[in-house]
Amino acid sequence: MRACPFCDATRAKPIGSRLGQPFSRCVTCDSVFMGIDEATFARIHGAEFQDEVFLDASLAARGTAPDFGVWNEYERWFPPGPILEIGPGSGHLLAAIAAHREQVFAIETSATHRSYIEKTWGISAIYEDLSELPPQVRFAGVVMINTVEHVYDVHALFERLRRILAPGGVVALSAPNAGAAITRVVGTMWSMYKTPDHVSFPSKDGLARLAERSGLRVRACWTGELPHESIAGLAVAARDFLAERRPVAARAGEHDARPRLSEGARSRRLSLRALPDPIGPLLSRAGLAGSIKAVLAKP
Repeated sequence: MRACPFCDATRAKPIGSRLGQPFSRCVTCDSVFMGIDEATFARIHGAEFQDEVFLDASLAARGTAPDFGVWNEYERWFPPGPILEIGPGSGHLLAAIAAHREQVFAIETSATHRSYIEKTWGISAIYEDLSELPPQVRFAGVVMINTVEHVYDVHALFERLRRILAPGGVVALSAPNAGAAITRVVGTMWSMYKTPDHVSFPSKDGLARLAERSGLRVRACWTGELPHESIAGLAVAARDFLAERRPVAARAGEHDARPRLSEGARSRRLSLRALPDPIGPLLSRAGLAGSIKAVLAKP
């Protein structure tokens, strides 16, 4: 059985399966992980993000401007110096970082995404693996937004990050929250469990234990979510529950890729975000929102 990717405990409670893959919750730190072996993960992960479906969806949802909103949320934590983003995807955040820092680097396993970022944003210091980074560079900060869940050996990654951080450097991350309220309601029908290579979901305690194991310390940890995210998540879970229980023959030929957002759908989503959301802030204060965010520092 796979050990917890955050605290390395071997005791876990099965919570169900999604699309044929089993998920368990760590008894020690409450993190959640997919119970597959590393070879199976490598095969699944290698098949993801090799086309332009994710890029199309990202452009429809985020437009063509750099994502200064996310950068502004984390900028105050970073000391002066080079910044590395791991898993930049479409490059919206990376472009915002490049507008504020002279030295910007990225690790992106998808060749499609690397090519898109260079052509669209003019950023060329993008590598496939950490081993390809210039060995003399020590980073003031590492940014990982919606990336940790795609990592199988989380501890090994953070060990490597500690080594390339400058003293006082930080890792800022955001990931699906294993302790989110919605997971207690819909179980493995939560949409975050649907993506094939989502294999590691941290809890607050899991991140604290990961930091200690990796020689880092937690400077801040909180949860948050987009307006109406949990309510929308309930609707998506209900939709997927019905769709995934349709006869296989009825679903033959359907494309299971990430959905593309039409301009109309994008407009409706933006309009929904403008409405008052009394639930999201309450969940955030209680540590039960959909995303968990943390800043881990190198002493």
